Amino acid sequence: MDELIKNYAIIIASSITGVITLLTVAVTQIVNSKMQKRQLNHQKEMGYIEHFLDKRTAAVLEFREILEESFSLLDYFHSSKADFERQEMLKAEYINPFATPKTQEDIIPDSITLTNMTSMFDHGLKQIEPIEEKFIQLDTSFNLLSIYLSEDEEKLFIGVIKDIQQLAHNLIGGLRHYKEKGDPQDDYVLKFVHIEEPYRNSLESIRKKLKTVRLITKQYLYIHQLDK
Repeated sequence: MDELIKNYAIIIASSITGVITLLTVAVTQIVNSKMQKRQLNHQKEMGYIEHFLDKRTAAVLEFREILEESFSLLDYFHSSKADFERQEMLKAEYINPFATPKTQEDIIPDSITLTNMTSMFDHGLKQIEPIEEKFIQLDTSFNLLSIYLSEDEEKLFIGVIKDIQQLAHNLIGGLRHYKEKGDPQDDYVLKFVHIEEPYRNSLESIRKKLKTVRLITKQYLYIHQLDK
């Protein structure tokens, strides 16, 4: 009888051990499954973040490239080199040819010929007209970038784009208009040599705004700015 009880106890103990083992295996599988699921979700989340950052980075870099190219064309038009080239084309005489620096006010209007004026306008258009090709690209690039911008940033960027386009339109429109008008004695002809106000003031205003745009877009290239 004692032997029977002993054997029966062994059987029960073995059964309990088996159940515990099965439960342990089951629990382990559940835990492992949850951990794998969490890892998979984390991988998916990181994939989404990386994809988002790649798209955002591409949009920022493309916009910056087109914006900088557009501004550089305006900046070059106002540079001493470009201005001197237009002066050379105009071939105007000065009241004091040895004065330094030369100014618009020193130019003798009667010394300007129609041929030289036309050459100056043509050269000026050659310097600035390439910016027109940038306008559609700039608008398209901004539309792609704008989804990442705050409302205030969007307004700032739109303002810079409009300022660049407006200044370029004024320059190109003026050059074309007065070339077609064909009057070498028109006071406006001299606005494109020794270039000053209002164009240079507009350029400097754009330059200041552009610095802010550069800072903002630079921040968007870093992961810690993701929440912006």
